[in-house]
Amino acid sequence: MKTAFAVGCSLAPLILVSAHAGAGLANGVDPNHLGQGDWIWEIPACQNALGVSTPQAVIDYEAGKGMQWICVKAGDGVNEWSQWNAAIINEAHAEGMKIFAWVYIYGNYTNATSGFNSSEAAELNVAKWALSVGGDGLIIDAESEYEGQAAAAAAYASGIKAAYPSRFLAYAPFSYISYHPAFPYVQFGTYCDAVMPQDYWADLGISVPSMVHDMDAEWSAWQNGLTGTATNAIKPIIPIGQGWNSSGYAEPVSDITNFVYRLKNDPLPAGRGGYHGVSYWSCQHHTVADWNGMAASLILAGTTNLTVPQGSNATFALNLPSGGAYRYQWKFNGADIPGATNSSCSLFNVRSAEAGAYSALVTNPSGCALSYSALLSVVSPLTNAPGSVLSPPSLANWWPADGSGGDIFVGGGDAQQNATYYAPGEVRQSLHFDGAASYLKTGLPELSPPWTVCLWVNRQNAPGASAALFSDTSTNVLKLEQYNGTRKVGVTILGVADYTFNYTAPLNTWTHLALVDNGASIQLYADGVLQGAVPVSFPLPRDYIGLDTFSTSDAIGARKGRTFTDYLLGSLDEILLFHRALSASEIAAIHSAGGAGLVCAPEFTGVAPRDRQLELFLRGQTGKSFSLYSSADLANWTLLETVANPTGALTVTNVIDPGPPQSFYRLSQP
Repeated sequence: MKTAFAVGCSLAPLILVSAHAGAGLANGVDPNHLGQGDWIWEIPACQNALGVSTPQAVIDYEAGKGMQWICVKAGDGVNEWSQWNAAIINEAHAEGMKIFAWVYIYGNYTNATSGFNSSEAAELNVAKWALSVGGDGLIIDAESEYEGQAAAAAAYASGIKAAYPSRFLAYAPFSYISYHPAFPYVQFGTYCDAVMPQDYWADLGISVPSMVHDMDAEWSAWQNGLTGTATNAIKPIIPIGQGWNSSGYAEPVSDITNFVYRLKNDPLPAGRGGYHGVSYWSCQHHTVADWNGMAASLILAGTTNLTVPQGSNATFALNLPSGGAYRYQWKFNGADIPGATNSSCSLFNVRSAEAGAYSALVTNPSGCALSYSALLSVVSPLTNAPGSVLSPPSLANWWPADGSGGDIFVGGGDAQQNATYYAPGEVRQSLHFDGAASYLKTGLPELSPPWTVCLWVNRQNAPGASAALFSDTSTNVLKLEQYNGTRKVGVTILGVADYTFNYTAPLNTWTHLALVDNGASIQLYADGVLQGAVPVSFPLPRDYIGLDTFSTSDAIGARKGRTFTDYLLGSLDEILLFHRALSASEIAAIHSAGGAGLVCAPEFTGVAPRDRQLELFLRGQTGKSFSLYSSADLANWTLLETVANPTGALTVTNVIDPGPPQSFYRLSQP
């Protein structure tokens, strides 16, 4: 009997990329990368404000200020506005800009004093007319009149989308959802491709930082509260900023640039994937400071995060307005890439070492702007290093940080990365945190005691008051540095106390840490040696890795918001969470494996022929079942059996040989 074995390897993690809102929209409109735009209300008033004499000159002025899109008022209630026409559309397109119609709507509304009447059906006809004229889409301005009109909102928005399914559709509502509980956010959002909240900070009486913070809090809370089909209303967020002086407020350039800076560098944006667009109200109201601020803070229609298999190709590209005389320099983890000076950056046959942050410095004769960074994740086949050891049982999560934020033990635990990049680790690669904006978000709930956290850390002195390892919106935090004085490892129960271990992780050195909650106390092990315990026990927070989040009063009234601080500076590798308290010997074994790490891929470790039967010796990820396949030709495979694997290694006996002349066997785990 001849028997051949195909060395087993786990399938690369399946990356599910849901089609983003607006996929396949006409004229290449991408709601996730709309860039910077402007609102035009009354064209004659814009001409007067800009000192020009024609509508086309208004469009030319907008293009000269670097606008990537504009929207022009096309209707008010049941009335069509003639300033929306083919000539204005063609002029915008000639300048390389997208152009959208916008309409103010009232729904089924009657004003008894003025005699004004409107209906959803009549306003729908205006919207259809506007799109029949041309342009790249429509923006709906619905405000107080639409509160309590959920049915009308659904009928209106769905009617537009049914008539023009591939045309971009957005709505521009109030920014504070909690103040307008009767407004039909879900009905509009379900049929629109983007939402444009009106972030008018000065009119609301708050600062720019408070405006961005409040938008994050309001829209995150709303999104997290949606269930079922209502989650279809979650769309890219493209804020509208204040672009005019108001009572007691003369807008400085710094408010515009600060607004854009905070949108680009928001540590926890409500917009899924961040904020990739902005606009301002409105052209006829802009001051010189507004125009200067917008020109200085051009938001690029930037790059998108990519996840690719090892050995494939990847391309990052920018799509800027035409005629800008741009010069490009692409960067990898902040360092220039030699020769990468085009509007796109292509990588071929990518390896895991090329995973990281890509960005582009774009300059033109009037200034420069840094594009959004995009993260390249590279999914590599799982392999076992010589000397790797079996994981203890009861794994909950495993983030190896090898070119992606994937959890290789369970589905649903993949971490969203913000401003992290990959660096050499203790076991292959690691994730580096910059101490200013980096973190991982897993979306996972707490783990009840008992639990264990194991990970390799390479610490640098964080710039904040402390440096967090794990946190969520509860009161519990695990700290790599409890205070910036002693920098000892600790845990915190917010509002109760800080607790410290008498241990500080060394600087710039890979160190294995394990925190064990046995239900009565939390113990700390460093490089396999017990360092002490603190007399507390609590559920393990695991939603955020690398920052602290705690409750605070925000800038409006007494509502509670979240503050994100205490960012980690350094690198983390092989992050393991367990559903139980590991023993000292189990922790020591993980540490002793060092750079070999744990067994992560299923493999055959031996075979023993038994007449026409076999004994197969297997090992793989502890707690995951094995699926054993056989084949006579390496093309057609038959599942022989699926066996449980509670300890990581086992022997399968009585395997029936499928017959001559030879047999092949393959092993996999989920």
